[in-house]
Amino acid sequence: MTDRPKLAQLVSARYEVGDGECWLWTGDLFRSGYGRLYDGAKRLRAHRASFVAFVGPIPSGVEVCHRCNNKACVNPEHLYLATHIQNVRDAMADGLIRKFKSATCRNGHQYTPENTRIRPGGARRACKECQRAHCRAYRERRKNAT
Repeated sequence: MTDRPKLAQLVSARYEVGDGECWLWTGDLFRSGYGRLYDGAKRLRAHRASFVAFVGPIPSGVEVCHRCNNKACVNPEHLYLATHIQNVRDAMADGLIRKFKSATCRNGHQYTPENTRIRPGGARRACKECQRAHCRAYRERRKNAT
């Protein structure tokens, strides 16, 4: 990635302060709503560039997340690092993921952190109690089949 002073200059030139102290990106946006900028070599997500410019490098295996839940915000005080699973759980708790707005599974079990498994990719979740029941029934069928 580009050096920090250059990134800071690129980010600082393209935001304005909005409600809630968010720095709203005024440059181009990806279809997803995240800001984007070109550093001379490649396109970057503006919030990631802001984090690198004003906070520091992003370690591998973590994502830059928004405390304010505003994808266009590049305020480094609103950004934090988290794993993908933590990011998805935060989004679930804030009601941002449409699939996860339900508080219970189809069998009525509560989606609590202890009873919820986030499937790979983070876009789906599973009820652990239902999975245990399914496994018990499968083992019982196998046992009775022999």
